[in-house]
Amino acid sequence: MFLIRLSLILTMLCGMSLQAGLFERVDRNPGSKNTIKVLLVHDKPGVMVEVKGKYRIFDPNTNKYLTTRFLGKRKLIQAIRDGIKWGEEFPGIHQLLIVPGNEETTTLVDGIEYRGLVYVYDIGGAISVVNEIDYDDYLNSLITNKLKRELPKEALAAYVIAERTLALYRTMHAPSPYWAVRGDWVGYQGIAIINPKSFLAEVIAETRNMVMSEEDSFQGIKPFPSVWKKESES
Repeated sequence: MFLIRLSLILTMLCGMSLQAGLFERVDRNPGSKNTIKVLLVHDKPGVMVEVKGKYRIFDPNTNKYLTTRFLGKRKLIQAIRDGIKWGEEFPGIHQLLIVPGNEETTTLVDGIEYRGLVYVYDIGGAISVVNEIDYDDYLNSLITNKLKRELPKEALAAYVIAERTLALYRTMHAPSPYWAVRGDWVGYQGIAIINPKSFLAEVIAETRNMVMSEEDSFQGIKPFPSVWKKESES
């Protein structure tokens, strides 16, 4: 595992030029969607899911459109004998994809609010839920939860880039085709804790798509499992 020291990153950020290959952009990676899939719930008998606003439902296994709802909904999702029940029943279907109707629509899973796509899976009679979210919303939530004190702008930018690099690495080396990280393991707490006008949000926007790569490649970037660490802790 690579250990990225703060002093090194600060030197790179403050320099007049960056060494080719160290900093790349997520959107240069072929097929990149700029999203990460986070496992929110794993193997529970039922999950309370509430959607605020308009949404559509698909079967992610077949990409078949199922229905559109113009009003919010709050019901327990659970597996039934031949499908999934979320207020109404979806016979013969063991997975649902909830797609927000617009940017204002959010989804609460067991009381925690999320933005983006929400996948629900019935696996052997138990429910698992996955949130697919933009990297920057993910980072904003993650770092807000982790950061216990303010950092200078250059240090915060280094932190953001290191966390984005790790997120992309985990996406590219996901342990499952359905999710890349477990929310309870990494400290992902949804969007309720995000302040869109915060200093952190500003730094995330300024470094958007910026990650570190082991080598420069026009065929795609090669992120590594970076670890942000203050020099004083080394």
